[in-house]
Amino acid sequence: MLKNSNSAYCKSITVNDFRGISPVISKVFEHCILDRYARYLRTCDNQFGFKKEHGCSHAIYTLRCVVDSYLASASTVYNYVCTRSKAFDKMNHQGRFIKLIERGLPVKVLLLLEKWFDIGVTCVKWGTIYSSFFATTCRIRQGGVLSPYLFAVFIGSAVQRVQASGDGCYVKFICVSIILYANDILLLAPSVTAFQQLLRVCKTELACLDMAVNVGKSACMRIGSRHNVKCMNISTVNSGELMWCEKIKYL
Repeated sequence: MLKNSNSAYCKSITVNDFRGISPVISKVFEHCILDRYARYLRTCDNQFGFKKEHGCSHAIYTLRCVVDSYLASASTVYNYVCTRSKAFDKMNHQGRFIKLIERGLPVKVLLLLEKWFDIGVTCVKWGTIYSSFFATTCRIRQGGVLSPYLFAVFIGSAVQRVQASGDGCYVKFICVSIILYANDILLLAPSVTAFQQLLRVCKTELACLDMAVNVGKSACMRIGSRHNVKCMNISTVNSGELMWCEKIKYL
């Protein structure tokens, strides 16, 4: 399936433009698992994706409330937006099972899911031609019922690491240093020093999860009375620098 329903005739396409799809029988099976064990797949309040009665508007509203709270006290808020590259496609199978073990998922269910993903194979269809089947050693299925829940659980440790650092923005003693919607991460900090620390903690944890950040879709911005004051660029873990922008695109 072409990603984002792109037409094969409108541009030069590559292998990265294609995504596998989940078969109907797989969706039925995963619906049964979700119906009985959804309590083990709950995510923190900072994750607004993959939840009933939640959407990107709630994430944006939370961001607006945090910014307004700091601007009311004449403070400056530092924002960083990053998108993970091919997030679903690069999720490590064993890392995912470790996260489920930590949540106390029953062993029999865990073994069932492990076998379910271990026997998974796929093929490429082009027109009426099918390739030979091959195994998938990582990723989760696009369109799978459990896929978004498993992904949210997998990256939940990024929120825990950021909150444990103690840096970033707080509103009424509630940590709002990080906001997630699906694979988009937004970091919020009241100072450059805290901002740099949050970025280091977040990227270190994502590296441990073997999740790459799409630098081309990442940006940082300052909002407040000191937004136009000259400031050093933010350093990244790979010795690069992030430039300050006047506009950022989130979600």
